[in-house]
Amino acid sequence: MRIGIDARYLSHGLMGGVHTYLRLLVPALIERAGAASIFLYADTKAPFEIDPATLPENVTLRLLPYRNPLSAVWLDMTLQRAMAQDNLDVAHFPANFGFAPRGVRSVITLHDAINILPLHEIIIGHPKNARTIGLMSYLHLLSSLSVRRADAIVTVSEASRREIIRVGRLPEDRVVAIKYGPAPHFRRL
Repeated sequence: MRIGIDARYLSHGLMGGVHTYLRLLVPALIERAGAASIFLYADTKAPFEIDPATLPENVTLRLLPYRNPLSAVWLDMTLQRAMAQDNLDVAHFPANFGFAPRGVRSVITLHDAINILPLHEIIIGHPKNARTIGLMSYLHLLSSLSVRRADAIVTVSEASRREIIRVGRLPEDRVVAIKYGPAPHFRRL
């Protein structure tokens, strides 16, 4: 199996929920991959957080060019070209949206339903300036389209699963709740 992961959150120098999710998911997947080939797609905005020299032979890191904030928009739209060249079986997008190449199954991790709510409900909870409204509109559009096209949607809780099914009008069997596990540095006392 050939698995692709949009790992750009590991090359942006950011901290937060999606970053932490991806930072824990990638090593766990590599550890359990067996004979599967894994392709990590990041960009050059900041150094990739996992030392490429430590990646096993079955893992390939693809660094896509980042020039400015508009590069992120360009990469959102063209990432599938890089994925198509690697002849993937499945592509995972851990940050609420993404588009796999034709013929490639896709998995979206939708951490909650915020980006697929009706747009006016999203905007209510954010500052009312052009930049924020533009960004919220962009994320809403891409998330809504991605969720409709995805073969599977992963979320973090049963409550999020029910909300995503309701808001997205999705079949129950396409949305799966997989709870976060503890990070490796936590130990039972």
